[in-house]
Amino acid sequence: MDVMPVRILVIALALFFLLGASLLIFHYLKRQSKTTLGKLALVCMAVLLIGQLAFLFLIHPMLRYDPLKVFDMAVEMLRTHTISGTYETGYFARYTNNYPITILTYWFLFLLSKCGIPNALFMPAVQLINIACITGSVWLGYLILKELKGQRTGVFYLSLCVLCPLSYVWAGYFYTATLSMPCLMGILYLYLLLTKARTPLRRIVLGGALGLILILGFKLRATAMIAMIAVILLAVRRLWRQFRN
Repeated sequence: MDVMPVRILVIALALFFLLGASLLIFHYLKRQSKTTLGKLALVCMAVLLIGQLAFLFLIHPMLRYDPLKVFDMAVEMLRTHTISGTYETGYFARYTNNYPITILTYWFLFLLSKCGIPNALFMPAVQLINIACITGSVWLGYLILKELKGQRTGVFYLSLCVLCPLSYVWAGYFYTATLSMPCLMGILYLYLLLTKARTPLRRIVLGGALGLILILGFKLRATAMIAMIAVILLAVRRLWRQFRN
């Protein structure tokens, strides 16, 4: 049996379902009040979180490839307290960009070990951190859209995240791609707050927080600079408009 036509049919049906569900949700949200929209936002986040936890504890996904190498090295560091350049035929000597996430994972596992958490629970523990990062970044995305386009658009975005299968499949992951997501969204959200800050003290606090998140995000994954470039372009555009007026 040729499975390719079957796969295409399944993908087409899934896309049709997602498109239809999105249109129904969009029209449903048009009729809702601000109070109801706020409750729906919390419901979406609850569904997303419960779905991720269910996937993690029912499917029991395992770390593989680069995430597994980072995790294994962090566990090994509980004994050696250093990153081995010869681990896995020199993996960390070739991919030095994984040093920050490995060190942060080591610190986290070190705290767990001091609290008496057994090694068998280390992998689910880091996967829970991964879920927290994904969920936090989704919520920040909602706050950003709420500021820019209104609460209704923000809730629609949350509903799309709930419908997206990747929101749950990535629950068992633990790597820079997902851990840096709150930093990316945080940079954008803090910039929005910074543009609306009315007092010098608030601007200083928000600017300092923006700088710290940028540094952390860049250390985890260099793509955090994409968000900062976007912020710089927005700031230049804002200054240009003020200069013209």
